[in-house]
Amino acid sequence: MFPEIINSQYKILIVVSEIDHSTERIINYLSEIYQVPINVAKFYYFNNNSRELLARKFLVDPNQVQEPPVSKLSRKTNLTYEELEERAEKNGVDNIYKLVFKGLIKYPFWTNTTKSCITFTGTGKKKSAIFNLIPIESNPELGLKFKIYLTRLSEYLNKSEEVITEFLPNIEPVLQEEWSGLVVQGYFTSEESANHFLTKLNEARSNRI
Repeated sequence: MFPEIINSQYKILIVVSEIDHSTERIINYLSEIYQVPINVAKFYYFNNNSRELLARKFLVDPNQVQEPPVSKLSRKTNLTYEELEERAEKNGVDNIYKLVFKGLIKYPFWTNTTKSCITFTGTGKKKSAIFNLIPIESNPELGLKFKIYLTRLSEYLNKSEEVITEFLPNIEPVLQEEWSGLVVQGYFTSEESANHFLTKLNEARSNRI
């Protein structure tokens, strides 16, 4: 049996010069879906005009790797759906949160929760996150925070990234990696902006079908 309490003070960093695609997918899955604090650092050696250079590239953006708490960690670390809804209400965005949640839940997505958000994941061969709703980092002034894997949503809808950004509120890029594509974040500032997004999303998916 697994222990109820595990050591929470470690993070896993794998240092390599090469890594195969299968291992990359496993590490991305553990990090993204189950919030395992795991990453890969790939090192590249260059010799440029007698200058020796060593470059480093992380597989997962280090800012996205979950920081384990210093205190003891039980196996149940993710918030429940009810707890996330309570956080949305506490942060003054519960109406927007419920609206977007109901709008997305009707699509064929898998959903799961983490310590900070609810994730909507594609159900095809690539079971990768497409949407994150983040009530913990939301507030009445800015609205409901979201993160969208724009490249994946573009592939899912068969629409260009430029077309999709037209029906999103103001967004900013978070990261762009080979495994994730372009990831953006922003806020639904009102029910009107959330409704606009959901309407356009539904239209794009209807045209796709």
